[in-house]
Amino acid sequence: CVQAVRARKDALAAPINSGLAREGLETAIKLCPKLSSAHFDLGRARLSFGDVQGAVKSFHDAVSLAPSSLHRVGLGNALLQ
Repeated sequence: CVQAVRARKDALAAPINSGLAREGLETAIKLCPKLSSAHFDLGRARLSFGDVQGAVKSFHDAVSLAPSSLHRVGLGNALLQ
């Protein structure tokens, strides 16, 4: 998962509402599907693009992997959209 962490870091160097960030986060998830932080960040990116359904899925995946309060807040916010 080291490569996934690097891909996530590189993705987050771009604005979260950019295609570059979204693509980088998707790559990170492909490299390490259990990286909950990448799912959370992808949810943020998808929400910024107006993809509420995709954001809900990403946040749900993050909560399933690591049920932190931050991940749950992200899911709750997406569900309220």
